[in-house]
Amino acid sequence: MKTIFFGTQPYDRESFDRINADYGIRIKYHRSHLNIDNVPLAQGADAVCIFVNDSADAPTVGELARMGVRLIALRCAGFNNVDLKAAAEHGITVVRVPAYSPYAVAEHAVALMLSLNRKVHRAYWRTRDGNFALHGLLGFDMHGKTAGIVGTGKIARALIRILRGFGMEVLGYDPCPDEAFARESGMTYVPLTELYRRSDIISLHCPLTDRTLHMIDAEAIGQMKDGVIIINTGRGQLIRTSDLIEGLKEKKIGAAGLDVYEEEADYFYQDTSDRIMDDDVLARFCQAAQLADADLVVRVCADNPLIWSGAVDRLVDFYRQGHWDYAYNHIPRNNLWPDGLGAEILSRELLEDMGRKATQPSQREHCLNYIWDNAADFRIGTFDPAEDWLRRPDLRLDMDRPDDFCRLALKPIHPDMDASDIVRVFG
Repeated sequence: MKTIFFGTQPYDRESFDRINADYGIRIKYHRSHLNIDNVPLAQGADAVCIFVNDSADAPTVGELARMGVRLIALRCAGFNNVDLKAAAEHGITVVRVPAYSPYAVAEHAVALMLSLNRKVHRAYWRTRDGNFALHGLLGFDMHGKTAGIVGTGKIARALIRILRGFGMEVLGYDPCPDEAFARESGMTYVPLTELYRRSDIISLHCPLTDRTLHMIDAEAIGQMKDGVIIINTGRGQLIRTSDLIEGLKEKKIGAAGLDVYEEEADYFYQDTSDRIMDDDVLARFCQAAQLADADLVVRVCADNPLIWSGAVDRLVDFYRQGHWDYAYNHIPRNNLWPDGLGAEILSRELLEDMGRKATQPSQREHCLNYIWDNAADFRIGTFDPAEDWLRRPDLRLDMDRPDDFCRLALKPIHPDMDASDIVRVFG
C-alpha cells in the first residue's frame, strides 16, 4: 500500500516512520498542502493522509478518485475540510482521529481561563521589568462562578470534571444531551440562550458545521453577561472575528482565550518569527464592512492621496441608478478618469459572498480580483467624467514609488482642492 502525506512537518515524519517500521507501508511525504492544484502529487497512491490546512473539496476528491485513491486519512479530529458527500459518491473511505488526549485540550482550556482571569501574561511582562505593582492584575474566584460549555464530547467532559473541582456551576449545551453524564458530573443542560445569559466563562468544544459557523456573533454576544470570558479551543470560524473584536472594544467581553482563529491557515504550525503576520486583504475588507455595518462598500486605495470626494459621490449615484453588482471609475485602461481620483463600489452582500468563494491567493490579496476572474457572472458598470477637462487618463495622481512622492509633494496642493484644481496643477 502506498500512502502520500500532505502538509507534513518534521515531527510527522519522525513519528510515522517509527510506527511504520512494524507495518512496511510505502510512505511519501510532502510539505505542501493538498488542493486542486497539487493533487497530481497523489498519483499512484492508494491513500492520502491530510491535516487541517489541506483541502479535500469536491474537485480535489474527484481527481483523487480518478487516480485510484480509495482512502483519505485525516490525522486530526475535525473533518470540515473534506467534502464527505463527494467522497461517498466516488467510493472513497474517510477516516479521522476520533480523539486526541481529551485531558490535554481540557487542561489547556483551563490554562487559558486562569491566564486571563489572573492576568498571568500581564504579570509575567510586568515583573520582567521589575514592576511588582498589583494594579490591574486582580481577577476573581472561579469557585462559585458559572461556566457554560458548548458541546459535551470527550474533551468537554474532561473539562467539566475539572471545573466542577473548582467548585463552579457548569451549564452545558448539546443538540444530543447525555442526561446520564449530567447527573454523574453535576452539570446541567440548558438552552443555548440561557447558557449565554448565565455564564461567567463560555468555552467552545463543538465541531464546525453549517449550524455552528459564526455561532458566536454580535447577537449571541449581546445575550451574554458584561465582562464574560470566551474560550475557543475548537475551530476558529465558530466565532465571527469582527463581532468578537467589537465586543472586546465595548468591554462587553472581558477577555478571549483563542487557541484558534478564523484566518489561521497560513500560520498554523509555521515559524513566523521573522515576518509580520498579516491576514489576507479580502478577509480584512470583509471584517471592516461588518464592523461598520455597511450596506454598500466603497473601496479607495491608500496610494491615491488626492482622492476626490465628488468622484466617489458620482460613483455611488451611478451604482444605485444602474443596479450594478460592481462599478468603478478608476481603471485607466478602461475609462477616461485620471489615475488616482476614482474608486470602486459593491454591496456588502457580494463582498461577503466573495469572502466565502474566493480561494486563489491572488483573489485573497487583491480583494476584487474574484469579480474580474468571473466577470461574466456579474453586472459591471463603469462611466467616464462628464467634463472634458476631467477626461485625462494620461494623468498619474497615485503614489506607488519614491519618484511619485517627489512628483506630488513638490506641487502646491492643499486639502481643500477639488478636481478642477488638481487637474490644473498637474495637467
